[in-house]
Amino acid sequence: MQLQLYQTDMEVKENFGKAPASGKHFKEPSGGPVPLKPSTYETTRVRLGCSDILEDSVKKQHSRFFVLFLTLWLGPMCSAQVIRIRVINSNNGQPLPKQSVSVNLLYDKGEKPPAKYEANLLLETDADGKAQFRLPEPVPAHLGVQVRLTSEHWHCGCMALATTQDVIQKGMSDSESTTSIKNARAEPGIILFLARPFTLLERLLYPLMKG
Repeated sequence: MQLQLYQTDMEVKENFGKAPASGKHFKEPSGGPVPLKPSTYETTRVRLGCSDILEDSVKKQHSRFFVLFLTLWLGPMCSAQVIRIRVINSNNGQPLPKQSVSVNLLYDKGEKPPAKYEANLLLETDADGKAQFRLPEPVPAHLGVQVRLTSEHWHCGCMALATTQDVIQKGMSDSESTTSIKNARAEPGIILFLARPFTLLERLLYPLMKG
């Protein structure tokens, strides 16, 4: 409903029937509506602005609750933990692409695995020597990881059995290999394997040792 910005006859009498400082009286209007004084109009306009602001705030609050609801509902699906496996040359830090990686998701006795999940994953490292997968919810207690190198002429302790929470929080590195490469270190969410190529002498002796 639109506000009527006018005063009644009684209000006119109250406002105009008083003597001004000069001692003269205002002439009382013959009747009819008189526009509100500017100060009253401004007050009404401010009140109308506050109502609009309040309505806008309520709308924003509803939007925030809706966003919060979507976050809580979709959060577990959107924020599933990603585990990355890296395979690099321990001599120079170069990645080893197209290496086969198998991952076993191992739940402890008494743990309830999800209704649908892949217990055994077969992956392959990309051009950056990385392979990755998302953990199901709830996460398994342990992870079993094995890398099968395409060449036999490498030293690699390419097997690991890790506690999942340790991998998430601290990461894991192949403890059997050492390297001075700066980027070859454990980081949260990463399992790192370091492979060292055979030396020339090892290549020559390998057929004899293998036979």
